[in-house]
Amino acid sequence: MSPANQEAYSVMALDIGTVHTRALLFEIVEETYHFIAAGVAPSTTELPQNDIGIGVQIAIRDLQNLTGRI
Repeated sequence: MSPANQEAYSVMALDIGTVHTRALLFEIVEETYHFIAAGVAPSTTELPQNDIGIGVQIAIRDLQNLTGRI
């Protein structure tokens, strides 16, 4: 089966704000998506980092630590 035809049972969403960056995990439970957990990090959109990727990586790492999943 090609990846385009597979159903997603988990979805990770990113919320990159001016203060916080969040990695949110949702999973299918009883045929509907439910919120599972959120990893949070300070946003790094401004100086000195000026790189949103840093905050995203930290938020994802926090989510991984919370859920025990990679």
